[in-house]
Amino acid sequence: MKSELRHKYLKKRMEYKNPLSDMIIYNKVIRGIHKYDKVLIYVSKENEVDTINIIKYCLHNNIKVAVPKCNNNEMLFYYIDSLDELSLNKYNILEPNNKRLVRSYKNSICITPSILLDNKGNRIGYGGGYYDRFFTKYDGCKLGIIYKECMVDELSLDSHDIKLDYIITD
Repeated sequence: MKSELRHKYLKKRMEYKNPLSDMIIYNKVIRGIHKYDKVLIYVSKENEVDTINIIKYCLHNNIKVAVPKCNNNEMLFYYIDSLDELSLNKYNILEPNNKRLVRSYKNSICITPSILLDNKGNRIGYGGGYYDRFFTKYDGCKLGIIYKECMVDELSLDSHDIKLDYIITD
């Protein structure tokens, strides 16, 4: 069931993506981001909600930015001071190429990638379970950003799936 939904909504997201939607989400995100000491954020690919501009905004406004890197079955976040500190991994995903590991997640927000979300904060991601495993030890704010076309009323998920605290759409 999840794999069918992933496939359907990945296709829908590619058809829907537009710069105006990205700008609406960007403006909503940056309005509330200053109350956090650090932003944990994925680096978007071309068919995802744009996070590059959010990252640039944070860096320009002296908000600490940390980007995920996956090793084996674990996802860790590393601080970056510039987009130049990112390199493509074997899956064509930009990740940090430094060793500045985030050791405390106090007063942080984690902007989380999703393919599909419901109104209760349930999400379907890419299927690796990295964020769900990370969230078992993360006590900061969990934020999903997604196009409204990729929202549904309710998802039926597994017991290990962890809900997001907030969702921002266009």
